[in-house]
Amino acid sequence: MIDDITTVGNNATRTSGWVDLNNGYGVTQFYYGDGHIGTSTIVGGAQDNGTLRYTPAQGANGWNEVW
Repeated sequence: MIDDITTVGNNATRTSGWVDLNNGYGVTQFYYGDGHIGTSTIVGGAQDNGTLRYTPAQGANGWNEVW
């Protein structure tokens, strides 16, 4: 792991040499949400990301944009 930005990469913009540590980490800030008791589907308005729907039957890939 590189601790000093001045030693990362071999180009002037220092864009190479970084290691992705987020492991697919995603962040969404919801300002409103609601769920359907029968299907467990959740719909929520997301800050700057439109309206999202989560369908539990699809697992981790159950998120999609509605509008």
